[in-house]
Parts: sequence; C-alpha cells; structure tokens
Amino acid sequence: MSGAGVEIAVEDPLRMAWYECNDYGNARRAQDLAKGLLKWVDDKYWSAFDTKRWSKREGAYRARALAHQVAKHIHLEAAELGKLIGDLKKPDEAALHERFGEWCSGEMAVARLDMLHKWAMKSGNAAQTNAMLTQLRDFDAMRAWSEDFDVDPLTYNVQNGTLRFRKQDGTGQWTCLFQEGHDPTDMLAQIANWTYDPVAACPMWEERLRLIQPDDETRAVFPRMYGQTLTGLTDSEEFYVHKGRGGDGKSKTNEVLAEGHGDYYRHAAVKTWLQASFQRSGAEHRRDLVDLSGDVRFIVSEEPPRNATWDGELLKQWTGGGKITAFQAGASEPVIFKPRGKLFVEVNPTPNMPGDDKGFRRRFRLTQWLVDLSLIPGGFEAPAELHARLMTESSGILNWMIAGCLEWLGDRRVPVPERELEGLADFWATGNPMGEWLAEECDLTDRDAETGSTVLWNAFKEWMARSELDEDAVKKWNTTRFGRELGQRQIVGKKDRKGNKVRRGIKLRRVGSLDYATVQGMEGGVNGGATATPDAHSGSDAADLDDYWGGDR
Repeated sequence: MSGAGVEIAVEDPLRMAWYECNDYGNARRAQDLAKGLLKWVDDKYWSAFDTKRWSKREGAYRARALAHQVAKHIHLEAAELGKLIGDLKKPDEAALHERFGEWCSGEMAVARLDMLHKWAMKSGNAAQTNAMLTQLRDFDAMRAWSEDFDVDPLTYNVQNGTLRFRKQDGTGQWTCLFQEGHDPTDMLAQIANWTYDPVAACPMWEERLRLIQPDDETRAVFPRMYGQTLTGLTDSEEFYVHKGRGGDGKSKTNEVLAEGHGDYYRHAAVKTWLQASFQRSGAEHRRDLVDLSGDVRFIVSEEPPRNATWDGELLKQWTGGGKITAFQAGASEPVIFKPRGKLFVEVNPTPNMPGDDKGFRRRFRLTQWLVDLSLIPGGFEAPAELHARLMTESSGILNWMIAGCLEWLGDRRVPVPERELEGLADFWATGNPMGEWLAEECDLTDRDAETGSTVLWNAFKEWMARSELDEDAVKKWNTTRFGRELGQRQIVGKKDRKGNKVRRGIKLRRVGSLDYATVQGMEGGVNGGATATPDAHSGSDAADLDDYWGGDR
C-alpha cells in the first residue's frame, strides 16, 4: 500500500510558479491541483473521486482534464507573479523578498515570468500533457492498489452517504450508523442506488412478498437471507438456490434488489457454478471468476440446463471463506481474491449434486417458489410497471434489508424453514439416493462389519421404492453402479470364508420390508443354503452383482 491515503493540497499559484518548467514540474502541479482526488491504480489505470465514490470509468477523463488544467494554471501562476513584480522595469524587490525570501531578486522574478509565459503555451500540447501524466504515475501520493479500496466489509456506500454496521461496546448489539455525504478518504469504489431514509417503509414490497411467498415461515427468513448482502461477509457459508417453474415472482424480486445494490451486484453466467464437460486445468483462464472479484456482494445466476451438475469444489471454495485464484484472459499473473458475494441461483430443473459431499450439502440452501401468478386474479403485472412501482419504495426496501442484516449479524444464521427441509430431503433422495440410503438405513461405524452384497442391493432397491423416487432416477441404478459407488466410499468388496460376496464396513440398521426369505432362497440355491442376514457374513454371487472391484464378474 503506497500513497493510498488522500492528502488535500493547498493551491498556491505563487509557490507553484517556481516549480520546474518541464514535464516533472507539471506533474508536481498536477498533484497539487488534483487535491488527492485522483489515483493511479495497480500501475494500470486512473481512478477519480466523482463526489460519491472512486470511479475507474471517470479516471482517464479526469486525468486528461487535470493535464489541461495544469496548462491553464501556469498562466495563472504567471499572472500572480506579474502582480507581485509590478513594474517589469522596476520590480518590487520588497514584495518579492517578503513573499519568497532574500534569494528572489527582481531580475530573477522577471526572467521567471518570461519563462512561465512560454512554458504555459507549450504545456497545452498533447506531447506535454501525456508526458506530464506519465511522470505523475510515479509520484508516491498518486499511487494506489486495488486492495486499498473498499477495505471494510461492513461499510456500504449509498447515494446520500455511507452506512457502517458496528457492534456496540458493552451491549454487544449490532447497529447501523449513517454518515451523510461522501469522504474520499474512505476509499470506496462501489456505490449502491439506494438513498437512505431512516423512516422510509415498504408496504407494497411486503405485500408483494406475501403474495409470492404465502408461507409465513419461509417468508420470515427473507430479510436475513437478503439483508446479509449489505455486507461483504460470507460467514453463513451458504449459497441460495431458488426453484420455481417461472411466473412465480422470484426473478422480479431479485431484479429489484439487484437494481438497488448498484455496483455491489453482478450477474454471473450459470455455467460458472456447473461442472464442465471436460476437466479444467489449473491454469485455465476464468474471466467469469475474475469479474466477481472485488467488493461484489450480491450475485445472481439463472436457468441451468437439464442434467447439469454443480461444481461442488468451486462452490465450497466460494462459500468457505478462503481465497480464489483465477486467471484473466491473456494475463500471466493470477488474480487472487477472497469472495464477498452471496450467490443466488434461479433454477427450474435443479442441477445434480456432485456426490454426497457433506460440505456441499451444508452449503446448499433451497427456497421453493410455488405460486403461479397467472392463476391468481390480479397476480400478473407488467414487469416494467411492477419494477418501477416497487422501486418507489427503494429507501424502505433498504431499511427492510438493514433490519434483516442486523438480525443476521447477531448469530450469522439464516434459519431453515420446515418447507425447505422437506424440499431438501426430496432433493437429496432424488439427486443422491446412495448417500441418503446410507445415512438413513446403514451403520458405517463398525469397520469390521460384513454384510452380503445381495442383501445390500435388495435393501437399496426396496428403499428407493419406499422413497417413491421417480422412474428415471431408479433406472440409473444397476448392480455395477451400486458396487462402484460403495467402493468409492471405501466400503470394499471381498469374499468370506464360504465364498460369499460381502461388503466390509457396513451393516443395515433394520430389516425393513425386504422379503429376506426370497433372498435366502436365492442365495441358498447358489451357495448351498447359506443364510442371509443383514449384519452377518452373508451375501451371495447369485447374479454376482457385477460390483466386485470395479464391477467385473
């Protein structure tokens, strides 16, 4: 961090009149005239304070305008020096000595005046303005780095000032402090579109939420879920999947919040969060991730294709509080950053889960949007009109989010409503039946336990039927896949002393509704009447199950 602090210089034309009449001297003039409101960032671009935030978009223009101002200012320096000199033939030596010191003679001042007039004309040339800005880049006070901006994840910039979330001393309660106006020394590069009004309400917004999310418990978590996006914290370590068939209000809800968040919002292509059809290399360019670096707090993606699978590794990295490494296209050095954005993904078909990773399951949140607005009298409203109507309450919506954020900061939790638990149970069962079956029906604590392979396969099939999995999900399973999945979980296959195939490290918790007499009869026919019990040395190669060490018979 070099020169990132903003130092406001005092403009003094007479002092600046003695700056060098060359590109370096003009760079000194530019630094004074910039008054701390211009920075050269990452040795790449200019950023300027635009009265509300530091703006890369304004930077190059403001830098060029500053160079033009320097050329004009040299004329002002000459004019002020001329006033102090008085008569060029009889310079006011006393005034010069008083202002500059004994070293400044009338002859020197007159010569300087002539030089300034000539240099002022030349400084307006493109070569001089460009050279001046090139010199200016190397001034320590003008330099900054990306990490110097938006440092505090608990500060949020709005149109009329700055919000700061702080824990009160003594009580430990969280509060939201508002600072009116904008201070360049805060080094904020992002700004939202909200205007803060502490007494604003949002009755239309809340009425709309009651319409599209009539379940009170589900709707009650929305202020926390969305309120946390006012901060750059990711302490919940979750991402939020919003599932609906369309025409249910979820997209318009997110669009209003995205509009309010302004610079703090990013849209991300949904493929960012899905497994690629090929294995990515560690050095692959990931501009999609680089675009989400910095102080991005609210991210929305939508419409994953059918049969896609979540990129569990990336999502765990993104939500886990660590750092992401990604390469910009054409860059030789990676961008390394800690994500701040909370991810919301709108889906109709939900991508498949990447195995039964507990870390992924813990991060996955599922909100169902079950209302069909087309079936509700007066439910449909033209999108543009709806958006405009709700944005008239933008200050109230901000207060709704602030209230939720303060609640969330207290324990960093977004409660899980009962309806979400039901939806998750169905998703896990459909998306990862093996993992759900193992969790519900099997005991994996005894690594010496052995259970027959046939018994396990029949128990799994019976569980899928009892769980009412759809036909397509059931068809994906056969003995080969079943054996392979067990092997990947280190539930390895072997043959017991009688030659029966068993799996080690697993036993069933209960018999359930299996017809074990059938199982016993089948196995007995092959193995001379061997008895199949769920937790003994049981099992058979009746069909050999195709699951022993990779599924070979």
